[in-house]
Amino acid sequence: MHLKNCQSCQEELRELEEVLGDLTYLTPEQSPPPEMKQRILANVFEEEQGETKREPIALKNEK
Repeated sequence: MHLKNCQSCQEELRELEEVLGDLTYLTPEQSPPPEMKQRILANVFEEEQGETKREPIALKNEK
């Protein structure tokens, strides 16, 4: 049976969504470690520098 045709499956899904939706509010809020911001920014800057060094590749139809 598919979910859209099974009433008991739909009810169970609703119950699971309700419980799982509340779980995010039950965990204590935590701050990320300070070095995380530095790692993310380093990756972003590295990608930006890599993109500026790349040359576009001409497609066969573009001459």
